[in-house]
Amino acid sequence: PRILILCNDFMSEDRLYTSPFLYRRIKEYQRKGAQVDVVAFGRSKLPEVYEFDGIQVLNGYVDELSGLLSSRSYRSVGVHFFNPHMWSVIREYLDEHTFHLFLHGYEIRNWTRSFDSTNSPSELSQAIERSFMLMDFWRHILDQPNFPSSFVFVSDWMRRSAEEDIGRPFPKEKSHIIHNV
Repeated sequence: PRILILCNDFMSEDRLYTSPFLYRRIKEYQRKGAQVDVVAFGRSKLPEVYEFDGIQVLNGYVDELSGLLSSRSYRSVGVHFFNPHMWSVIREYLDEHTFHLFLHGYEIRNWTRSFDSTNSPSELSQAIERSFMLMDFWRHILDQPNFPSSFVFVSDWMRRSAEEDIGRPFPKEKSHIIHNV
């Protein structure tokens, strides 16, 4: 089976400490026989293909992700650090692929849970604004009847916290806990 991992960044020879939990998860998928493609997705990513320890990685943004989703058939797509930019592409391929959202906290946490990480009033203001935008975004995602196939949380505390922050429950039949490896 071929699977796609979509994330905001991935390891390379000069960035060995970027998302090591993703690296370990992908190596486990490969050990079990899966062919894994990785897209490191972001506005500032210059299109580039590289290999890191037997893992094919494509750096890119909207065009690169859209090209891959339209040209390859994936048994599943695991999305980490899901954001509105990723959604702008993914929503066009809901009928062609099965999507699983992995929620680590960063992408869904209310500003009050990371208050101590702001160093100035302007940083706090930006954190609050980002938080309001994210809460609206996640309410919109929860309104999608057939997306995603599952929500995967790193802990039950994270699931409960996210539900509290956005003021809505995640569907029980679609919610799972898988701790980082």
